[in-house]
Amino acid sequence: MSWLNLDRRKAQLVAARDLRDAISELRLILAMVGLTIAIPLACAIGVRGLALYGGGTSVVNRLSVVGAFFVVFIPASFSLVLALESFVGERERTTLEVLISTPLKEAEIYAGKVAAVLAISLTLCYGGLAVYCLAVFPGLGYFPLDVLIALALSTICQVAAMVAGAVIISLNARTMRAANVMASFIILPMSVALQTEAAL
Repeated sequence: MSWLNLDRRKAQLVAARDLRDAISELRLILAMVGLTIAIPLACAIGVRGLALYGGGTSVVNRLSVVGAFFVVFIPASFSLVLALESFVGERERTTLEVLISTPLKEAEIYAGKVAAVLAISLTLCYGGLAVYCLAVFPGLGYFPLDVLIALALSTICQVAAMVAGAVIISLNARTMRAANVMASFIILPMSVALQTEAAL
């Protein structure tokens, strides 16, 4: 793929097309709303309930930080679904051949698809984190700003790695089932990384 001759405008067209497809499906919209609002609020209710019924300040503070990592990781995992769908989904729908037959280069198609999934994934991650923080920390008298900033920055790296890897898998997989199996080699190391971050 010739990255040096990448036309950003064409890559943006591919990204806009994928974004339009993603927000046009009701099931994806419901999943996004759940990941951004429902799960963070459920976690926040659990933490606030523990604080209300005497879970201990140190325990509650620690759990509130772990909850922040959790509500970020779940949307990041969802990004794998979108990334896997990017190529293998189009191949199964027989629309990939149409896309490749256009004047677009492989690098432009790849960059556009990665950009679309990254935009959705980071929006979900940061949206969920914002909802969680607004629901949890104001009533605790505790706000780990340094931890949350580190989490926000590390999220970019984790999501970018997961999306890039998943798109490569999608590019080479023949069926969605095969892509899902191969995706476990991405999700397992990332879940270990998340647990390590939360423990530190």
